[in-house]
Amino acid sequence: MPNEITKVGPKYQVTIPKPVREALKLETGDLLEVRVAGRHVLLRPKVLVDRDPELERDLAEAEADIKAGRVYGPYGAQDALKGLDEAIKEERRRARMSGGGEVEKLKAKSRARRPAVTTRAHARTLHR
Repeated sequence: MPNEITKVGPKYQVTIPKPVREALKLETGDLLEVRVAGRHVLLRPKVLVDRDPELERDLAEAEADIKAGRVYGPYGAQDALKGLDEAIKEERRRARMSGGGEVEKLKAKSRARRPAVTTRAHARTLHR
């Protein structure tokens, strides 16, 4: 790699030349360790979390699937909300089937905290 020259900007920022970025495979947001060695500044790519080779392989497979078009979706907000509604209904159904009645207990507890409204005047005083 040839020597590259860059300049310190007004806010002491330094642009890493493209050949250096490509050689080190740096991307936006990557972390660099900065050290002073005599009159030299050393920049070294740094990873704060140990990389898991199995996770890296799975991520590479997932990216290949996306590029090949083997994906579900795209989904919009309405689809996400529909999925959440279905999950909530399923969870409530399971709670009823298990006999635990947790949902009903929570509803009863909520009702017990609310005072009974007997007249419109009473309702107005409660909501002030």
